[in-house]
Amino acid sequence: MDILEFKSVSYSYQNKIAVDGINFSIPLTGGITILLGQNGAGKTTTIKLLMGLLGADSGEIKLSGLSPREDARKFSARVGYLPEVAPLYQDLTVTEYLCFCRDIRPRIEGIMPYPVFELLQKLGLETKGNALICTLSKGMKQRVGLAQALIHRPKLLVLDEPTVGLDPQTVVLIRNFLQEVSKETTIILSTHLLAEAQILGKSFLILKDSKLIAHGPYEELQEQIDISQVYDLEVGDKCQQMNIREELEKQYNLTFSPYRMDHEGKIQFSIFSKSQTNFVPEIANYLVENKIPIFEISRRQTNLEDIFLQLNQESPGAGA
Repeated sequence: MDILEFKSVSYSYQNKIAVDGINFSIPLTGGITILLGQNGAGKTTTIKLLMGLLGADSGEIKLSGLSPREDARKFSARVGYLPEVAPLYQDLTVTEYLCFCRDIRPRIEGIMPYPVFELLQKLGLETKGNALICTLSKGMKQRVGLAQALIHRPKLLVLDEPTVGLDPQTVVLIRNFLQEVSKETTIILSTHLLAEAQILGKSFLILKDSKLIAHGPYEELQEQIDISQVYDLEVGDKCQQMNIREELEKQYNLTFSPYRMDHEGKIQFSIFSKSQTNFVPEIANYLVENKIPIFEISRRQTNLEDIFLQLNQESPGAGA
């Protein structure tokens, strides 16, 4: 089976650890793996190591037994890459550029590249083949970048923040396109958009302080944090002067997200419970007894954002 493997991979910038002993493997059987982490966690460095743009200080990276640096040509035939800023030649037309990428890109023996027009159709660019790239919108340029990453039919597609700064319509188009592509091609996608990540992700890699702290499908991440329910609250700012955290944590074994203040001065936060018991009445009664205005209180199941915040609760450290 074709597989991507990171074995104890580490990398430092000028004595600052950016990636610290990462281990994981991903079978190349399709599906989308989401790479998550706060700024400075090591996501971009991990991608650069995977693509051979950086050489690891220690450890080993293999794709179907090939090294990104020692077997660069065979490796690149199996991988497509779209960095956050698409590598486009502005003075070429869309078709000229994609034909150029198709012709220079190494390919797996016996694998034919995608027809250019087929990719343009799938990405909603069928009328833009003769347009100069410099005349395209940001969203269209990003779609051309996706096409160049896929033109040679790689086994693995690596995307660094592919939808950042794009309009909602383009985000939906790219999401649907990636879901279709992932039926045959394995995708690693780095993003800060957790709602988008939950829709797309088959499995997840979560980095914190240069270390891999979680890897697996969503159900396994849920088990790792052991949280059953979440209560979202919006209350008066008086709660900041009171020790409601300590009281509720002590009485009901609850944990809290950081407070957020909206533009009206209301305090928003979430409370996490390991129990399936509904604590809404107890939380509401406590707030009322302490004369804290309640503007909203609701109960829901956990989502990816909750899991990510719980795994990143401790104070941040070094990373890149």
